[in-house]
Amino acid sequence: MLEILANNRNLNIDIQQEFEMLNLEIEQLPSYRIGMKRGESQGELRGEKRGEKRGEKIKAMLIAKKLLGTGMSIEKISEITELSLDELETLIY
Repeated sequence: MLEILANNRNLNIDIQQEFEMLNLEIEQLPSYRIGMKRGESQGELRGEKRGEKRGEKIKAMLIAKKLLGTGMSIEKISEITELSLDELETLIY
């Protein structure tokens, strides 16, 4: 019986040592760091594209507002600014 208990105790130590060997910190793996950098780069690129689109939309709205002040038709302004008639109507009212 003592022999079985001794073997079980050693087995428990072996299992714990193997578990510690498998317990890696994911953040330390090169593949994890590479994946994170790629993800950050893609996120930054998407953010830049969204910002550019918003900036273009704001610029078009400002130009449209000036053109409306000159009395130009909303159809012509829509053609020039590529804003929809609905978008232009929000500037009128």
